[in-house]
Amino acid sequence: MCELCDPKRETEWIDNLPMGFDFNVFRCRTHHEFMIVAKHHGLWEPDERELVEKLRDFLFPGKEIRWEQQSVHDHPHVHIVGT
Repeated sequence: MCELCDPKRETEWIDNLPMGFDFNVFRCRTHHEFMIVAKHHGLWEPDERELVEKLRDFLFPGKEIRWEQQSVHDHPHVHIVGT
């Protein structure tokens, strides 16, 4: 089972995201950085990458997005470097 499809609230989460951002945002158990995680399995949907960048700018201005998925390769998510 994919750990990002049904994430447990074991770390810090950011709730109450702005309207139009349908993602989970929480601190990665392994890398200890915040992640922006799509709520679906598979590939990024159209326009999601742009939404991720906008959400990053809102929540973590000036921080870098690491688009490479190192551990979970088949669930769209990014790490926000330095958070």
